[in-house]
Amino acid sequence: MRREIKALLVIAIILPIIVAAISWSRESEQIPETTYPLVIRDDVGRTVKLGSEPERIVSLAPGNTEILFALGLEKRVVGVSDQCDYPAEARDKPKVGGFATISIERTVSLKPDVVLASGSIQLEIADQLSDLGIKTIVLFPRTIESILGDIELVGEVMNRNSEAKALVTRLRGRIEFIQAGTRQLMSRPRVYYEIWHSPLMSAGHGTWIDELIELSGGRNIFSDSSDPYPIISSELVIERDPEIIIINRGYMGGEARGEMLRRAGWDRISAVISGRIYEMDENLLVRPGPRIVDGLEALAKAIHPELFG
Repeated sequence: MRREIKALLVIAIILPIIVAAISWSRESEQIPETTYPLVIRDDVGRTVKLGSEPERIVSLAPGNTEILFALGLEKRVVGVSDQCDYPAEARDKPKVGGFATISIERTVSLKPDVVLASGSIQLEIADQLSDLGIKTIVLFPRTIESILGDIELVGEVMNRNSEAKALVTRLRGRIEFIQAGTRQLMSRPRVYYEIWHSPLMSAGHGTWIDELIELSGGRNIFSDSSDPYPIISSELVIERDPEIIIINRGYMGGEARGEMLRRAGWDRISAVISGRIYEMDENLLVRPGPRIVDGLEALAKAIHPELFG
């Protein structure tokens, strides 16, 4: 075990140097600008044609907003949803309603050249905006790789190809660094991610939370679930005996640890006995944007502090 850890630590020291060199090489490549008119297919198969480079953008979801700001497009963003709170400058943008209660009228009044919608819950809104002649692109990634792909898609649409390629290269380098440290691990702790408590809900196969746990060197105890977000029983959690429990920061009013200790039978769970219950910033794990890699790193530090702490 000591030999394994020493080898991994050597990798942890050398890999960033290699990644930096590769990133510099990739970023120095000449990336062509977008040519218009441009025809793209969004994540739900809709065809969108743009006649020119968008100057006015409305984002209907936090992940989309974070991508736009990361690509240096903040000055073009003329409207966001109520939940778009990162970076701090996004809070000052005109609001068009909540994630599930977008106002068509307010969105149209901002005269956007393009609207970035998100997920299945906003498909109806996207279609309504399209029917009104508003160019609307739906981003609906299912994996970490598709999140990176959407960053490049936004870069292409907004003529920020070089910035998008450079950002994705840096993010891939950070992912590869974590993978190098966990790929050959002999021991992968059992991890339980609790999304909600009444009823108990976790993350299953087909979610990027499951993928993040795997990449960070853990084993999601509900990765065998065909339901992406399974409702599970307390008894099943006890039976699968997680060694690590992940909860959202401020979850249950910040009283989650104490509440878990009071759950019948949970005093026998390994994670509860050892105190390995970790609070994470939920936005780093659920928003499909550049900070998803921050979430990966936070998980890796929690699950394998001997490698990444």
